Amino acid sequence: MCQITFRRKKQVRWSATREYKSWAQMMQRCYNPKHPNYHNYGGRGITVAQRWHTFFQFLADMGKRPAGTTIDRYPNNDGNYEPSNCRWATDIQQHRNRRDNVWITHNGETLTQAEWAQRCGIDNCTLASRLKRGWTVEDAVTIPAQQGRRIIGEGFEIRRESALRMWDRLRREKRVIKTRWGGKVRL
Repeated sequence: MCQITFRRKKQVRWSATREYKSWAQMMQRCYNPKHPNYHNYGGRGITVAQRWHTFFQFLADMGKRPAGTTIDRYPNNDGNYEPSNCRWATDIQQHRNRRDNVWITHNGETLTQAEWAQRCGIDNCTLASRLKRGWTVEDAVTIPAQQGRRIIGEGFEIRRESALRMWDRLRREKRVIKTRWGGKVRL
């Protein structure tokens, strides 16, 4: 009777951990047809390694879950949940390991569109727009984005040149005053 009580306490203690919650959600996604994401996992044939059907075996293989991470199937996103295909990954790593990512090869190096945008110092939407408009990969990742062409304010967007002319005119006519918090108010 002592052993049963001890096992129960141990199971209850682990069920509150982040590792247990990740394991339980993984099992639900793969084996419960009523789970909202079953169609993306079990419905696609993704399964959990037989060894991981027991939480403590999963914990022994994966180890403690670092803060800010979740389980990720890597390097094969279409593969099963198994020791050789899983890691604890951050949100950024997770987003870069999705089925719908756009992969770009430039100078023999293949990265996601988001990684190329970050590396080149341009916005991801700018890079996507360039490629959609038919730019070559070479031009899309090497030509820097133009900065400062537009000024975006509260609910309006105007060209920089016209904005400067407008503020100068309003200042001359004393229709713009500075507020104590450093903003400007148009009268």
